[in-house]
Amino acid sequence: MRTTEGLSLAILAIPACMTLARPAEADPVADAFYTRCTAENAYQMQAPELDEACACMAPVLASFLTVDARKQIEDSLKSGKPVSFGGSPFMGNPADLARSAIKQCPMVGAAMYRQKCAGKNEGAPECREMKKMIDEAH
Repeated sequence: MRTTEGLSLAILAIPACMTLARPAEADPVADAFYTRCTAENAYQMQAPELDEACACMAPVLASFLTVDARKQIEDSLKSGKPVSFGGSPFMGNPADLARSAIKQCPMVGAAMYRQKCAGKNEGAPECREMKKMIDEAH
């Protein structure tokens, strides 16, 4: 996974090609992220924790989207056809977005830390930064 300014982009990872479907609700894009998050269990959590983590991250990820990416996903949801992004669908610096996601959803940060850092990469700069942010959030 690419890193920018030392913080892993694993938290922001979404597939480059998405086909998502869910009934229209308050924010269909966030709902689609939630559905995909729980179905794929990228955070490797048990059901109650996974539900909480995905419910936290879905609107956060949706808020990071560029206007064009959001429109493409909305169109994909309506048509049922996959959408592909040539570049990042997120606005802003990826490392800053990852930091913001950890602050807003520390349980997701903790899960990603367990997956990417615990027991093997704890000394890596991005892992030390992630651990510090998680500790500060609790």
